[in-house]
Amino acid sequence: MENWQQTACILCYINCGIEVRQGGEDGRRFERIRGDKAHPASQGYTCQKALRLDHYQNGRHRLTSPLRRRPDGTYEEIDWDTAVAEVAAGIQGVIDRHGGESILYYGAGGQGNHLGGSYLS
Repeated sequence: MENWQQTACILCYINCGIEVRQGGEDGRRFERIRGDKAHPASQGYTCQKALRLDHYQNGRHRLTSPLRRRPDGTYEEIDWDTAVAEVAAGIQGVIDRHGGESILYYGAGGQGNHLGGSYLS
């Protein structure tokens, strides 16, 4: 029995409806992806980006942890708490030196996951 789950693509602002069939040992793989004909806006249409979601999520090229640049230009893995603390300290340093008005959040590119901007303030 095929187990298709309805969801939406997040790779652009259109957010086309898709159906995915998950698989793999950990359930993180997308075995198949197809357009959701029941979606009121996209009505089964999907572009190649949505059909390649498994590649973007599970590709060998994808980073799985934060990286910090060393003085010699190479990178080392660090944990998330350290990464967030260092980025926050860097932003705070800019604010301390140049004022809060020197920080600008610019959200663009059409990604469908727009909620990140609401957490910036």
